[in-house]
Amino acid sequence: SAREIRNINEKKKIAVAAAALVSDGEVIYIDSGTTTMHLLPHLAEKNFLTIVTASVYALELATRYSNLNVVATGGNLQPPIKALVGASVVDCIKNYNFSKIFLASTGISIEHGATNASPLECEVKRELVKKSCAKYLLVDNSKFDVASLMTYSDLSDIEHVVTDKNPSEKYLNFFKKNSVNLILPEDD
Repeated sequence: SAREIRNINEKKKIAVAAAALVSDGEVIYIDSGTTTMHLLPHLAEKNFLTIVTASVYALELATRYSNLNVVATGGNLQPPIKALVGASVVDCIKNYNFSKIFLASTGISIEHGATNASPLECEVKRELVKKSCAKYLLVDNSKFDVASLMTYSDLSDIEHVVTDKNPSEKYLNFFKKNSVNLILPEDD
């Protein structure tokens, strides 16, 4: 789809930076989205890693990596967004103890926070944000100053933002003031 190929190089750089934060033996959650989908190939070298996901992209890619322990949340398939949604996804999330969660967003802004176009996905993302573990929001530079249909988290409630280049000064100031850690890819 157009969403999958838009800013693909930026998304791949973000995925490399995010994957470097994952250690052997962790239990992580990978959110559905066109940036988070690029994480999997970079996690293939990890040992004893458990990945829980509602992302159909991630599940499809995971079939190539037999060393990864991948758990599908179950749920109802939303074909346009290639995600599983619904009460069973929320219940699954409540049951797992994650060390890290990698979130996606269709747009972020200081005023509206992290947003998404799908109400059903927002329900899942809101549950993820409640978890007491490190949360990483993966967004390329085109997502800044964009507010989509629904907010699932205030930006100040996200501990880490992984993006491809420094955002504008207002975001740098906001992140500093709210102790949001900005993570950028290493230069090529």
